[in-house]
Amino acid sequence: PGAVTHTGHGAATLGLVGPKPDSLTLKLLDKTVALLNAAELPARISPAVLEVAWEKLCINAALNALGAILGKTNGEVVDSEDSRALLRAAAMEAHTVAVAVLKRELGEAFVAASVFCQRGPEEQADLAEHVCRLTRANRNSMLGDVERGRATEVEAINGAVVDAGLLEGIPTPTNLT
Repeated sequence: PGAVTHTGHGAATLGLVGPKPDSLTLKLLDKTVALLNAAELPARISPAVLEVAWEKLCINAALNALGAILGKTNGEVVDSEDSRALLRAAAMEAHTVAVAVLKRELGEAFVAASVFCQRGPEEQADLAEHVCRLTRANRNSMLGDVERGRATEVEAINGAVVDAGLLEGIPTPTNLT
């Protein structure tokens, strides 16, 4: 209690979704990022915040429930051939759904210009594996919730993939399971 161990890497990514923001909103966003950085909490602004959010969801959908179900650290998940295959399947499903949603919501031109969307499902699975290896000693938050007898975010993470897959007509059997 009272201690936090940061095991992830990289900066927090902030951005805006929707119509072009006014100058006050942009100044507030800049000020927020400056305050976070001044507090030594790395932060950045991204014009592609939806892609960043989907990428994070793809990685979390691949890893969190699996680590929680198996009671394993990130590294232990990728060390097993069987669990690594499930991790990859969940990541690929999530990526396929994400691209379909972004295409429907933002259009073909957005998808064609998007680094995230142009990455194939296999590359998304590779990225999920890479994150597991980088954070191999990490016990993900869903595993922590299970160990403490608390409700998990499985519906908010894997359930979001399944629900979006249903809307897009894309099967998501790994995330559903």
